[in-house]
Amino acid sequence: MSSLLPNQVDFEDLMELDTPDDTEIPESMAKAKAEQAAIMEHFEKRKKLRSIAVPTDDNLVRAKLRELQHPITLFGEGPAERRDRLRVLISELEGEGVTVTFDVNMEEEEDDEDEEYWTPGTDELLFSRRWIANYSLRRARTRIIRQRAEFDTPVSIYKTLRRDLYNDLRTWTSIASQIVDERPTSFVTFAPDGKSLATGSFGGAIKLWTVPQCNPIAELRGHQARIGGIAWHPQATVGLDRGVCNLVSGAEDGTVRLWSLDQETPLATMEGHQGRVVRVAYHPSGRFVGSASFDGTWRLWDTERAQCLLEQDGHSREVFCIAMHPDGSLVSTGGLDGLAKVWDLRTGRCILNLQGHLKQVLSVDFHPTTGYQLATGSEDNSIKIWDMRAVKCTYTIPAHTNLVSQVKYFSATRLPVADDFQNPATAGKYVRGHPNTSGMFLIAGGFDGTVSMWSEGDYVQIKKLQGHDGKVMSVDVSADARFIASAGYDRTFKLWGSGNLQL
Repeated sequence: MSSLLPNQVDFEDLMELDTPDDTEIPESMAKAKAEQAAIMEHFEKRKKLRSIAVPTDDNLVRAKLRELQHPITLFGEGPAERRDRLRVLISELEGEGVTVTFDVNMEEEEDDEDEEYWTPGTDELLFSRRWIANYSLRRARTRIIRQRAEFDTPVSIYKTLRRDLYNDLRTWTSIASQIVDERPTSFVTFAPDGKSLATGSFGGAIKLWTVPQCNPIAELRGHQARIGGIAWHPQATVGLDRGVCNLVSGAEDGTVRLWSLDQETPLATMEGHQGRVVRVAYHPSGRFVGSASFDGTWRLWDTERAQCLLEQDGHSREVFCIAMHPDGSLVSTGGLDGLAKVWDLRTGRCILNLQGHLKQVLSVDFHPTTGYQLATGSEDNSIKIWDMRAVKCTYTIPAHTNLVSQVKYFSATRLPVADDFQNPATAGKYVRGHPNTSGMFLIAGGFDGTVSMWSEGDYVQIKKLQGHDGKVMSVDVSADARFIASAGYDRTFKLWGSGNLQL
């Protein structure tokens, strides 16, 4: 007896009914089914492609494409696109019953090449590493003592100081502009006393200028090609003898040159790089110099002996930028492989690989006071702030609409030292509990033709400075925080300062 009530339908009986073959399916339904089938086929193809293993070594990918008689590269094609093209090709061949394999031995050799290796070092390098270790430990001790003392400062004072500082930065404007050379200006950097600056140009000239008058002081001649980077000795113009090495530069001719302020020719020329030298950086002790080069290495030089102590590789492509840790223990490099690396100068080991930028890393700079923060600027138009303790990016700043050519923290010439807190005879140099403004803001230059200023901590844009007719190649901020300098592709350097500044 059926349990169905009147007007009820047994759906199981309906499912058993035969559907006539000539039943017409609405056109919209047929189209939807076709689209769904196409989508499912597309997803199945993508799933199959992902399951196809292709080597990461671009040389192996090219070799396999050549073996399969296909072009090894197409116009505008990069390694990633080439691997995807090989996957599609392998998928098509497997559909035709052709099996494609790779030489396992070649992949094993590739893995072996990634293993850590050691090379003999000189006695001079061993002595320098021990010296750097002792120097950096003293600097780290001073930094920790200063940080503990600064905890005495009430948060309200820091808030007031930051508010007043940022309000003043918002008034900054262009106060001077000077044509440097017949060719674009590639680099600019302030002297430690903030009363002069150095510029480098694509023509190979290094010029010194007064600040803020922008009058020429001297021209240093020696490089025959584009200046990549310039760095001042930490004590230059604030106590260092003018006749000794006050300045270092690197250029496209592959040389690193040492300069005094008493002559227009270099004190020494240090050779060894097989490619363009892009950036140079002084160790905080003033005894060593680091250089980054397009030969894929960075080098550590002894300026007293004018000799290379260490040649270090590790980046898979050209090394573009370099910066020294304020303690003197670490060095950071950035490369066109999109990586920023941190190296321990005391051991020579790479201790951190900072991966996160989508494109080339063009600038690195350590925070001057915290000891654990690092800023990187990239061709992906962003600045990333890294916490080296956690080995991660803590903040990404969408800084510019074109690549970031340089990022720089504000760093005062003289920070309080341990004696300022412990020695009664020098206690008057520093008021316990008084905040330190070093590192409270950072600046960046971009190929969008602007200079941007950002607050530290929350990374809010304070102001964007506009005035260059083209790319901004380099930026710097004076140690007294009175001026910002920018070098432009328009052959000029510009000075920026507070609207309340009394010149």
